[in-house]
Amino acid sequence: MEQFFYDNFGVSENTLNYVIIPLLIFLARIGDVSISTIRILFVMSGKRNIAPILGFFEALIWLLAIGQIISNIDNALSYVAYASGFAA
Repeated sequence: MEQFFYDNFGVSENTLNYVIIPLLIFLARIGDVSISTIRILFVMSGKRNIAPILGFFEALIWLLAIGQIISNIDNALSYVAYASGFAA
């Protein structure tokens, strides 16, 4: 992912590690929690056929966010972005 931003956007390594990746983790967490909420609402209202599809995307987004945190294990802003995304 880093090479994509370096080649296409000319983003420096520091900007990528301390701004863009935490922002993407934050947005992924907001999406993950929102999909989870919608999935629970669908299950509670009896629309159980769409819940597995939403669960798939929820898990996929979560894995992508955790993967970025593991890739940037020494970046404390990634942890803050993850927790902030859940809280938001």
